[in-house]
Amino acid sequence: DTIYPSNEAQEFSRGSSVVIPVVEPVLRKGRKNLIYYLEIYNTNQLRSKAPMKMNVSIIDASGRKLSGYEKTMQRKRSTTIPLYGGFDISALVPGKYALVVESPDVVLKNTSIPQQKIFYIVEALRSQAQENAIYLRFVDTMKISSIRSFLKYIFVQKNTDEVDMVDRIRLATDSGLVRNTFYQFWQDRNPLHPETAFKEYLELIQYVQASFKSQLLDGYKSDRGRTVLKYFRKPDFVSPYYDEPNAYPYEIWQYYSIPGQGSVKFIFYNPTGIENDLILLHSTANAELKNVGWKNMLYKRSATRKGDNVGDDAEKRFGE
Repeated sequence: DTIYPSNEAQEFSRGSSVVIPVVEPVLRKGRKNLIYYLEIYNTNQLRSKAPMKMNVSIIDASGRKLSGYEKTMQRKRSTTIPLYGGFDISALVPGKYALVVESPDVVLKNTSIPQQKIFYIVEALRSQAQENAIYLRFVDTMKISSIRSFLKYIFVQKNTDEVDMVDRIRLATDSGLVRNTFYQFWQDRNPLHPETAFKEYLELIQYVQASFKSQLLDGYKSDRGRTVLKYFRKPDFVSPYYDEPNAYPYEIWQYYSIPGQGSVKFIFYNPTGIENDLILLHSTANAELKNVGWKNMLYKRSATRKGDNVGDDAEKRFGE
């Protein structure tokens, strides 16, 4: 949102500047500037020592680069490269856009560089007072203690670095920062109806807390609860097998369609004997546990079942 020089250490200090982020990715039509800031790390460890070329652009919903919204710059390779600048977006019409950062010199997908940041331009259909009233009903009327509590439930949506950041924010003394972080998460999920996204997720939290709580873990921390919250919905099909001879109690879950993956399956089992304590054993979903020995682990309680037929029943049911 804003970058200005300052030698005073503040919460959003970056080097000799203060970088104030945009809390909401929804911007009113006619907004003058879109300012960006990012840091690129460890480029001095790459093989090439030549200056690094970076391209920053804005694309529309179809992925087309917009004429007049492209910048190319070169930076000396270093441990940390700050990259900042801006575009005049006052002429952009309402719609979905993305700020794109790319480099012909390196592959970005395995670095900390965000390749895209989506934002929306919308018509100012309501007065500022009306928009503030809507904002107040959702966030500012909530108790700060409740927001801090709800923030811990979104950890399963984040990677390790983001979890650390959200945890620090959750415990911050600045209540405005806590509220804004909470609000931004739901607006990223549903830019036009963030409160609806929050209420739908709240129903899932209540479901996993009631369904998957054990003596060891709250429901949202369990593997089944984490799965429901991560994919924002209950599985389409659940097959429980609690009494199969020679096998630990287990469940097979299936989601018929996960964006970018199609149909995926999970198998959870209970090797501890503690009531309702099922843990993830294997999954076909991307970025989930892949356990090539899952059948032997499932039937490990059997001292008599040996050979190639170990796990045949579960294997047929699971489809592997």
